[in-house]
Amino acid sequence: MKSSFSVIFYDRGKRAETKVIRKALRLTPHEFATALQLSLAMVRDWEQGRDPTDQAARMLLRVIACDPKAIKRDLEVFKSELRQNE
Repeated sequence: MKSSFSVIFYDRGKRAETKVIRKALRLTPHEFATALQLSLAMVRDWEQGRDPTDQAARMLLRVIACDPKAIKRDLEVFKSELRQNE
């Protein structure tokens, strides 16, 4: 499946273009962190070039790049659940 935007991934632990992915999804850093259940600090670190060191994090970014609509769907579900719990 091809993504709707250009994202460059490097092999073997080099960083994914996290900021490109987030901006293509039209999410703020906070929304992106919330959707991925990450800290805002971690998202900022990734965007500033401090690599996601674990393989699961790199794989997650690849999945998002391949299917950016998936994270948008998940974020909408998450927001809906928050509203229901208020």
